[in-house]
Amino acid sequence: MKRVTARDIEVTGEVQDVRFMLYAIDVKSGKIAWEREAHRGKPFGGRHRKNTYASETPATDGERIYTSFGANVGLFCYSMKGELLWKREWPPQPVYLDFGTAASPVVHRGRVYIQRDSEGESFLTALDAKTGNVAWTTSRNALESGRQKSGWATPFIWETSARTEIVTIGKTMVVSYDLEGRELWRLKGMTQATPTPITGGGLLFVGSGAQTDAARPMYAIRPGATGDISLAAGTTSGEYVAWFQPKLSAYIPSPLFYRGRLYVVNDNGIMQVVDAATGKEIYRARVGGVGNTFSSSPFASQGRVYILSEDGDTFVFDAGTDSYVERAKNSLGEMSLATPAPVGNGLLVRTQTRLYRVQARTVPE
Repeated sequence: MKRVTARDIEVTGEVQDVRFMLYAIDVKSGKIAWEREAHRGKPFGGRHRKNTYASETPATDGERIYTSFGANVGLFCYSMKGELLWKREWPPQPVYLDFGTAASPVVHRGRVYIQRDSEGESFLTALDAKTGNVAWTTSRNALESGRQKSGWATPFIWETSARTEIVTIGKTMVVSYDLEGRELWRLKGMTQATPTPITGGGLLFVGSGAQTDAARPMYAIRPGATGDISLAAGTTSGEYVAWFQPKLSAYIPSPLFYRGRLYVVNDNGIMQVVDAATGKEIYRARVGGVGNTFSSSPFASQGRVYILSEDGDTFVFDAGTDSYVERAKNSLGEMSLATPAPVGNGLLVRTQTRLYRVQARTVPE
């Protein structure tokens, strides 16, 4: 464990004061419009060296910006001009192996949702977006868990014709809540909770991965579930589970639903492409060949799938084919762990020390 810690974990003894910052950058020019120091201090816990102390993605409703540095630091709400409007802090809790935090805030219909799964106190809470007042908090302490109680997955708002629910992965299971924090259904069988749930084709896709190939479950869930929908041993479907694959989810990247298919790229570069309706594998391949690793999630546009490697190489390949057909490799020459963000007809791409705006020369029809 000492060797593992020295290789993978930055412990608190290695760090002095950390500045937890929010930057507003002009999209047209790349210039910093304003910056704010939300918090300064020695981190409560350590971090995995592939994590940061600010891995959470800010959220906005167009009126305010909600910036989380994990529940161990707090949630900070700013105006669009950078004025601190309110903040919410919680007592720090230990995280599994000092991996740090990563679950991002989610804003929806006047509320901000924060999920915190730790080795100590765990909860899902809803805050009023304008004031930061607590609307409700649901404890997750009593959920079943194995040796690992912590989680890093961001909650997902699932809207269907029947209802809107908050889907959470962690504590070895999926638990979905209504908008007042009451449990709707649960599904056992999760492993380490990092990927975010996604939807497509009328189904919800939830998965979790681990560094071992045998522990990467992926489930396709139908709307309207209630109660415990966990599958019986040896079964691969149920009333609300359309299909189950035990070795499909990625360890870190989230899956991609695109044109009826599910694209899953594991951190070791192996991609599996399956029919989203049935879970049947169409093909698998190593993205970019041997030697590429991934932490960012794939995205798609105009019939192509894109994914950024940890070395800063973006691989572009065809969607809808029955084999891997690579079209381009674009290199930035620096480590990158973050998923690019679309803006207009271009992308924002973040590497270890730089932020790029990549723009199409012409707007596609």
